[in-house]
Amino acid sequence: MKKIYVAAMLFSCLGSGLYAMEGGDEVFWNTFYANKYQELGDFLATHPAYVQGSRLGATPLIIAAASSNLTMVRLLLEHGATSTINHRSDAGSTALHEASSRAYSQAGRDVIRILLQYGANRDIQNKANKKPFDLAHAAGRYNLEEIAKLFFSDSEQKGAC
Repeated sequence: MKKIYVAAMLFSCLGSGLYAMEGGDEVFWNTFYANKYQELGDFLATHPAYVQGSRLGATPLIIAAASSNLTMVRLLLEHGATSTINHRSDAGSTALHEASSRAYSQAGRDVIRILLQYGANRDIQNKANKKPFDLAHAAGRYNLEEIAKLFFSDSEQKGAC
């Protein structure tokens, strides 16, 4: 009985997966937040499942997009985050919503561009019933033409603004 209890305690402390038992969660998130791109790329090459993880409902891609970190967004997409590109956070937002909220900056617009190139769905609404374009339009109101070009083809732009 005592052995089972000790094993259960170890299991709950170490986590349920092999990577967690090897300290993978800590390695991934510490490397991610420190922007250690080469180390993170090496880690993801051998532990690709980590691009699908989440913290408080947000995937690494959502977190990277929220900080307009183009290098990190590209790294994650190149290591399989396309499978989570349209994942919704607890607030119902995707990586594209997060990047769109930062369309006031060139970095935010660059992240929008790459997410759309990789197939992000521009029509998903968050819990506030806002599509990514709505957020980009509000955030980058001084540069509407460029924002419309990011989201729409020439024929669609006429009715977008």
